[in-house]
Amino acid sequence: MFTLIQLAAGALAMITGEGLLRDDYPPRPAAAPRVQAAPFPQDSSRRRVAQHTYSHTERNGSNATEISYRGKITFTDDERDIKSISPGGFFKFSKTTFGNTRSVLLESSGDGVLTRTYHAGRQEQPYEPEGRKWLADMLPEIIASSGIGAEERVRRIYAKKGVNGVLETIDDIDNDHARSIYLGYLMEQPNLAEKDRLTVLEKVTGIGSDHEKANLLRRVSSAYLKGSQTSQAYIRVASSIGSDHEKSQLFRHLLGSLSLNEANTAAVTKAVASIGSDHEKAGVVRFLLGQNKLDGAGLQQVLPVIGSIGSDHEKAGVLRALLGNQALTGTHFKTLTGLIDRLGSDHEKSGVVTHLVNTNQPLVEKHFGDVLGLVTRISSDHEKGRSLAALLAKTRPDDKQYVQVLAALPSIGSDHEKGQLLTRLAKTIPRGNATVMEAYRKAAKSIGSDHEYRRAMEAIE
Repeated sequence: MFTLIQLAAGALAMITGEGLLRDDYPPRPAAAPRVQAAPFPQDSSRRRVAQHTYSHTERNGSNATEISYRGKITFTDDERDIKSISPGGFFKFSKTTFGNTRSVLLESSGDGVLTRTYHAGRQEQPYEPEGRKWLADMLPEIIASSGIGAEERVRRIYAKKGVNGVLETIDDIDNDHARSIYLGYLMEQPNLAEKDRLTVLEKVTGIGSDHEKANLLRRVSSAYLKGSQTSQAYIRVASSIGSDHEKSQLFRHLLGSLSLNEANTAAVTKAVASIGSDHEKAGVVRFLLGQNKLDGAGLQQVLPVIGSIGSDHEKAGVLRALLGNQALTGTHFKTLTGLIDRLGSDHEKSGVVTHLVNTNQPLVEKHFGDVLGLVTRISSDHEKGRSLAALLAKTRPDDKQYVQVLAALPSIGSDHEKGQLLTRLAKTIPRGNATVMEAYRKAAKSIGSDHEYRRAMEAIE
């Protein structure tokens, strides 16, 4: 015996599954596949796919516009119809106004033959003549908003009217995505004069979307980073990107191709210094240092950028990268020690000093007093002791320098740290030098612990 719930469920199944009120009645046309738009990848084969794939829906109350396509689309010369779609591609456009929807679907077979379908509401209507006329009326709006068929269109306009003709067309386009597509195809035209490249780069500045601007500049970087003037203009446009993430990713990309002469280095360092995020800024500087393209003057321009990094952790990481990749001079060393000294974290400062003495022994020995000064200004007894131990392990102090080291030991508050360092020094100090030995005994007397004091004194007996 059926319960009331079972009867209700059966009735619902008849209505929605087998009855006359199915939600697909009257039958709807098969929807073209929805494909998400993608930015231009660096790989050229994948980029072609991305450039010929697009999907966008815009809604405003009871009004909506939807466009999607796949494949290379070519318009007729009057831009009132679609002439061809590459095999296997499609084009779908629908527009809803006050609840009334019309749509066209063009599908290309495996051999490029187009099948055209037109719907008014949910009913399929003959494509000729209403569907063709409606598409002709809609195409100017479609072209201006989507970038569809841009490659062929740019080529055709450029052949007739040159760069200015294409730029005038771009001025009529109302969204950054489509504008960037058109600009990309224009910038890739062969044999553009340098003055035309500069003009087009200036137009790129007007793209409001940081994402679109960065993708476009990545796409054309190989051609626009060769000439002196275009390189400078390219860097200026890249600098106009507001997003720290987009800017840092773009500058890492361009640094792989850019020749770092004096002018380019100055422009790049100015742009990188403007990145607000310490993490993003540090990432670009580390990448730059890893390229090993900087000469002495270029490195001197980069050091202030490192100084503008606020995070001790990020700054210390960049300083370690610098010490491992760059040949330093005395001029660099003075600036570098200033940067290290301004690190607030004793742990980070000690780590950088240790890295410095491990990687630049000759320079450290030449500037022993400066490095010792860095060490003595470390507050933490443990970190100070660690840095002093590294300094003594990697250098060969003379008598005067031994006295300087011993004079610094009383500033260590920990008797254990102080005793360990004196025991280490006892193995190498010149015992025949009375001044050095007196400095040793004076340092030992600053130890409060009887145990540590005896251990230090026994080490020189």
